[in-house]
Amino acid sequence: MRRAVVQALILTMSAVVSPLVANAGGPLELRAYLAGQPIALDAVARYHCHDREYPVIDCFATEQERDQDAGLTPRAVAVAAASDSPLFGATDLASAVFYVTFYEHSNFAGASYATSQEIAHLGLIGWNDAISSFKSLNGQRPKWWQDIDFANFSWQWPASYWVSYVGDGANDRFSSVKNVP
Repeated sequence: MRRAVVQALILTMSAVVSPLVANAGGPLELRAYLAGQPIALDAVARYHCHDREYPVIDCFATEQERDQDAGLTPRAVAVAAASDSPLFGATDLASAVFYVTFYEHSNFAGASYATSQEIAHLGLIGWNDAISSFKSLNGQRPKWWQDIDFANFSWQWPASYWVSYVGDGANDRFSSVKNVP
């Protein structure tokens, strides 16, 4: 009896922690890790994370650790932006896929998330209505929506723009984002 209760609890928790994300090839299980240990998806907004290995989200205690792991070092970003050559390593080229890093607070402070994916529901990873600043990466242009699934009012700034504060009208109001050049 006790074992059945524990198994049911584990199944329930895994459904909450790992929602399925639809794509053309079928559903993917979204998962998040901190220092190699699984964490709840809603805890992602407490750390510095990236989705380079989507549907896996890797999180770190510092932005510097995240950037190094994701290939977002200043040198890697410069090389990826300036080169279309296949001679550079995967780490250098991986940084080219990130289109935005968003932050919990103004002036690029607090928790952060570097993404290469469109995110139809920021709430799944704890980021709904929690973004105050962002950096557009690799010449890209993120577009933000007030509601999930890219609905209702939207905001967009110029390509490669670093926005230290999204403004009172947009602060903590983003619910979905994707790159829309």
